[in-house]
Amino acid sequence: MDQDHEEDETELENFLENDDVESLQRCIAVGYSVDFILPTVSSNRPELLKSKLPIISFAAFYKSEECVRFLLQNGALINIPDKKGVSLFF
Repeated sequence: MDQDHEEDETELENFLENDDVESLQRCIAVGYSVDFILPTVSSNRPELLKSKLPIISFAAFYKSEECVRFLLQNGALINIPDKKGVSLFF
């Protein structure tokens, strides 16, 4: 994975954590899927978030209501499991 893409994903993590729906909308507008799976996350994140989560699960973990609402309104699936087989819709 190239450095620019990793930096973009770190920014996406921050947008989701801080419920920055406007920045999330820009990410989706430039090509990120509402069902995008974060392949890696920053090392300072809780272990639970290091299991290749869909972005909606990441946003839900941080209680980012506006981001979750936006993702749902734009067709994000809640049953995509992480690498451990866990999804928002157990």
